[in-house]
Amino acid sequence: MSRPRDDPARRCLPVDRWPARERRAWERALAPAPDVLSADGAVAHWRPTTRRSIENAYGRWLNFLERRDDLDAEEDAGARASEDRLRAYVIELSGQIASTTVAGRIRDLSIALSVLAPDHDQTSLLRARQRLKVRARPERDKRALLVGPAELIDLAGDLVRRAEDAPGRRPDWRACDYRDAVILLVLVFRPLRRGNLCDLVLGHTVQEGPEVFRIALDAAVTKNRRDYAADLPAFLTPFIRRYLDAYRPILLRGRKSDHLWISARGHPLDDASLYGKIVQHTRAAFGKPLSPHLFRDAAATFLGTENPELVRLASSLLHHADGRTTEAHYNHARADHAVRDYQRTVLAARHGDGGN
Repeated sequence: MSRPRDDPARRCLPVDRWPARERRAWERALAPAPDVLSADGAVAHWRPTTRRSIENAYGRWLNFLERRDDLDAEEDAGARASEDRLRAYVIELSGQIASTTVAGRIRDLSIALSVLAPDHDQTSLLRARQRLKVRARPERDKRALLVGPAELIDLAGDLVRRAEDAPGRRPDWRACDYRDAVILLVLVFRPLRRGNLCDLVLGHTVQEGPEVFRIALDAAVTKNRRDYAADLPAFLTPFIRRYLDAYRPILLRGRKSDHLWISARGHPLDDASLYGKIVQHTRAAFGKPLSPHLFRDAAATFLGTENPELVRLASSLLHHADGRTTEAHYNHARADHAVRDYQRTVLAARHGDGGN
């Protein structure tokens, strides 16, 4: 069921509107611990994206209660999460969003409550969380959304030409198109996770060499807590240098920043805006939106399409810590090849080319 984007049911209460007790508990959990024995700083090590996800989940829960006129600021956070309220919340979510998203919301709510009410018995919530995870089913085949690397490179080329061949357009519009082309090319050849891609910093996580640029990420900012380092292909070097020399200064508007990606307002491009740009361009070009994460799936699928054995290289390309993630792509690729081989055999036999 689709809803308007400004529907109250979609909103979440920001932290500054949480009940005072929970707000203080959250702030203590996020503050660096003064020593190893302190109860404070329980989640100070979380990445910003993780923190925002958990904050949003709890804010949506509070919004649900507030809309029902059932939010008592003096009630303990754990006691507030009663079975009746949780059941009603799951029912409302299930009528609005996909089952996989419902499972994710309840998982994140459970994590938030483990921080805000660590002594609360979460048996009911954990039971619901497990059952929702088991029942969760994607609403559409993700592979149907994928686009091959060649088409994505062509899209980047179109944006480059739109920037370079239309001198009459506003300079900042042209600069945005060129920036987005380079983002697309980086995603095709080094499909980073969105947070890492957004936070690339010149001279630190992006290092310029005589022939190629290199991406180097510290373990502290990667999902699997491992260092990541990889050269970008030499093919990208002239495009990145052109962006840095000609278009990035236009976007900066005289400001200074070490961030690689700059918005039209002269500030570092934020996570949501980067996501929106990629979705906008791919929807316009292919009639279907590709999120930055789908570039990772597209890379693994392309390797498997070329040769199922090559898909095992995706573990290094995508910086997976768990081989089971790559194995899933490998199995899909092997299955796709088996289907195509079967179809070719059937057609050959039908036309008399398959022997007796």
